Amino acid sequence: MRNSKTKFAFVFHSCDAYEVLYKGCIYYFNKYWSSEIPVTKYFITEEKDVHFAGFKNIKSGTGAWTSRLHHAISQIDEPYIIYFQEDYWLTQKVEPSYFEKIMAAVEKLNPALLKLHDQTGDYKFLENAEVEVAGLIMKRLDVGKSDFILSHRASIWRKDFFLDQLTIKESPWQNEMFGTQRLRKTSEKIYMLDYLRDNEKGKIDSPDFSHYYTVAESGKLNHFTSYFIENIKKDKLAEQDMLEYMDQINAIYASQSPLVQNLAKFSLIDRAKIKWNRLVRLNN
Repeated sequence: MRNSKTKFAFVFHSCDAYEVLYKGCIYYFNKYWSSEIPVTKYFITEEKDVHFAGFKNIKSGTGAWTSRLHHAISQIDEPYIIYFQEDYWLTQKVEPSYFEKIMAAVEKLNPALLKLHDQTGDYKFLENAEVEVAGLIMKRLDVGKSDFILSHRASIWRKDFFLDQLTIKESPWQNEMFGTQRLRKTSEKIYMLDYLRDNEKGKIDSPDFSHYYTVAESGKLNHFTSYFIENIKKDKLAEQDMLEYMDQINAIYASQSPLVQNLAKFSLIDRAKIKWNRLVRLNN
């Protein structure tokens, strides 16, 4: 899978149970992501074959969420991973010249992780630790005070650092919560550049940012789905198969049918650990 021309892999990570979302995420990716951005594109499934133009299909196999992702990322040669999940549907153009600036900054700075979104109330930043690279101002997270240091929102990961966070068998929620606890003492530098805003953060029509909605939550389609349903209805150039597809999405959303039957959840022990760790941190 080696591509000597690129150092960045764009990754859609999915599970087979979310197959109904594949078409939508690729449609809106192609609509708003520029083909001029020099990345190698991958679509990760468990066992299903997918054939999307320009994407290489990696199969992660079954098992724990982190184990599957570790196996998949290990098959990628590019040293930097632009990570998305299949329910991240773009609503706004990703400006190629600006995003290439971000990539150039990552190559020069070589951070362990660059979060491409702010998370007001959760992220705290070190004073006088901002860096300017390629004309971009990046804020360095205070890992001792921030929450969701490890999250699965749109970010650029250094591949080796990403793999290190996936060595313990965890669900995605456990990985975010307990991974954050493990990273509180990391010496690695983690930065934030607020560009790919998600959900209700920022204006989706702002020329200074790009934006996406996460259309699934707790195994079901959420209210952000209605934006795309209305968007398709207003698009006079929309092809019939896409109209029919969005009718299918609308029916699933209206019925609140679960996309996955056995959703992994926090156990009572997990919840107790999270509360205890937070209390200890707040009292220190």
